[in-house]
Amino acid sequence: MLLGGCQDEARTTRASPDIAELMASCQRGETLELVWRHPVSESDLQQLNSLTTLEALELHAADLSSDFIADQIACLTQLKRLRIDGCVVDDRAALSLSQLSGLRVLNLPQGTFGDETLAELATMPHLELLRFGSFNVSDEGIAKLS
Repeated sequence: MLLGGCQDEARTTRASPDIAELMASCQRGETLELVWRHPVSESDLQQLNSLTTLEALELHAADLSSDFIADQIACLTQLKRLRIDGCVVDDRAALSLSQLSGLRVLNLPQGTFGDETLAELATMPHLELLRFGSFNVSDEGIAKLS
């Protein structure tokens, strides 16, 4: 169900929202959280980067390319929490996300990135929790983080 109207507090939507409707209903400076639990494609998210106050984004069953993640999601500079589930997040996409300096929580269950990218993600200044699944990260790569 799409929650109606933005509030001064954080707003969470938990359905298939129309991004244009969200943009129209939200006033500048309000916090927005978007939890999309239905399959989502790049065409569903074409206007996502216009949500400049977006602080939390959870995409489940996402069908997104590395280019889309790098070009559209990595420019959401206010993000504090991000989960991308259902698509491969490779080195290029993960490295682009490492530029989101305000991220506190990053969850990438289908990561395919390697040790070097993991080391770069670990340097994010405010990152408190990094969850990922990547068979390309070695024990040595994880050991270097401690």
